[in-house]
Amino acid sequence: MRSLKRARNALQGVPATMRNLITIIFVIVLFYANTGITIASAPVRTLNEYTIQEQTHYFAEKYGSSSSQLGKVMFCESRNNPKAWNKNDPNGGSKGLMQFQTSTFYKNAARIGIEKPDIWNQQQQIEVAAYMFAQKQQHQWSCFNILYS
Repeated sequence: MRSLKRARNALQGVPATMRNLITIIFVIVLFYANTGITIASAPVRTLNEYTIQEQTHYFAEKYGSSSSQLGKVMFCESRNNPKAWNKNDPNGGSKGLMQFQTSTFYKNAARIGIEKPDIWNQQQQIEVAAYMFAQKQQHQWSCFNILYS
């Protein structure tokens, strides 16, 4: 209780509502400190555990491209199916969420330093596409041209 009185005295110039809030927080901290109970933190998720939409927003922000455009083009290209494979496209077909041609994907993955690039990895597909959109390469997707022309 002596600690609580010292804390109250230190807060004399602080408005009453703020002083009460700080006091409540202080009491909670003291309670947990004296009981040995720990407050569990939320589990940390890896980027792979985020939804397609969350990853799209993250990489669009990272590279400075539009997450809205990326999401719409992705849905148009593959209906958000990371296993989509259009075998009718040239050069072995277009693959994944963004329907990349193999050479386009691997060339751009190398440009941004992706270690062990994998055309079937949805996170890598989104990152490479976000980079390409930021580099004004959206026109390489037929869906972009259909949606935004």
